[in-house]
Amino acid sequence: KETFVADDTHIDNIINTIKDPDFTLNIYKHDKTPITKDEVDDTVAADCALLGNALPVTYFIKHPIPKSIPLPYTSFSEKDPLTEKDVDSYLTGCLAHSPKIQKAVTSGKLGLKEIPMILYCYKASCDASHRLAHHLHKMGYNNLKHYKGGVLDYFKN
Repeated sequence: KETFVADDTHIDNIINTIKDPDFTLNIYKHDKTPITKDEVDDTVAADCALLGNALPVTYFIKHPIPKSIPLPYTSFSEKDPLTEKDVDSYLTGCLAHSPKIQKAVTSGKLGLKEIPMILYCYKASCDASHRLAHHLHKMGYNNLKHYKGGVLDYFKN
């Protein structure tokens, strides 16, 4: 099972794999590789991925998973949707909260579109993170994972 949980060596392996000319970058497996709460915690603690909340901002404010960033799928609605440039700029700014990833992007070892992201929504039956993944994938972001359980799973006792 593939996860982002790692130390600097794992990050270097990901970067080297991406730069390998024989490697076809096809990491987008949003529906096929859901991850667990423990994997979310370990990955975020290791600073190996951005954690994106796909819910509207009001829900993000009420129930954010620690160290997550708001990236509402509703921001891509037909009325004044975010552009690829908007998303690139926003995520570049968010990298300030993820020093390892920021260093890899700044040094050119990792492209912005290749940054590992874990997307989540409210619960397993919610499709906000799937919608967000669809929009991001169309913009070229392809290193996406899905935390299927979302907020309900993360905060259950």
